[in-house]
Amino acid sequence: MPDKDDPVTGRDMLAHCAYADDRHIRTRLAFWAHSTKAYPEGWRMSYVDWDGTGTIVDVGCGNARELKYLVASGKCRNGIGVDLSAGMLASAQGPLATDGLSFVQGDAEHLPVRAGAADAVLAMHMLYHVPNPEQAIAELRRVVRAGGTVLVSTVGARDLAGLRELFDSVASEHLGRRVEALPPLGFTLDNGGVLLGRHFNDVTLHTDENELILSDAQVAVDYMDSMRDPVVAHLGPDLDFEVALSALRQRIDERIRKCGSFVTHGYSGMFVCRE
Repeated sequence: MPDKDDPVTGRDMLAHCAYADDRHIRTRLAFWAHSTKAYPEGWRMSYVDWDGTGTIVDVGCGNARELKYLVASGKCRNGIGVDLSAGMLASAQGPLATDGLSFVQGDAEHLPVRAGAADAVLAMHMLYHVPNPEQAIAELRRVVRAGGTVLVSTVGARDLAGLRELFDSVASEHLGRRVEALPPLGFTLDNGGVLLGRHFNDVTLHTDENELILSDAQVAVDYMDSMRDPVVAHLGPDLDFEVALSALRQRIDERIRKCGSFVTHGYSGMFVCRE
């Protein structure tokens, strides 16, 4: 039985703390806006030739940013957002209903969607939040129709290593022992292809590397603050998170004064899966 308080996959922690609403997602999007690459709206959806007639299921939809884009741009007719968090679904729905969009609360391991209902399924940066990724992948396969496409995005082991290692350093100094502040993920670019390949005949990985250049330490501090819940759950109450954030700000400010900016790199990718 998975631990309900696990820092990455704990259902209570995810639905009621880390992703109780879309506040942390918006903070992370603001962080990624400092990438040196220009990403057009909906760029991650370009791996499918949309014909405007399909039904899309977005699993772990969050605030449904990409699902809304697909419906509003006419790339699909119907979009169904599924998320574990009722608060996140409230953020996704907003005050007004949108034609072609519907939302339902549900778990990725037991999707409340009939078999073959979707022409395409999205699982954007969410399979590492599932206690049993293979069970969730089997569900993705079940709900997509024959000939449909499943898009699965995740990160690599070196994603934001510069920022993560700096925070690890300040957290280690504070606790008096060597720690890795962010808990390990169970689904990454490194093992995702193998897991997906057990359920799909055709799995293609498209990787993306980008550089982020920050001139204001607060941007990085805000990003790490958005990770507060899993970090504290992982390291325990001995970590004074505010002290760690203050030390992180000082380190980044020093780097900016010395080098003119703080630089870190993102490593992510998209698995395009077909039967």
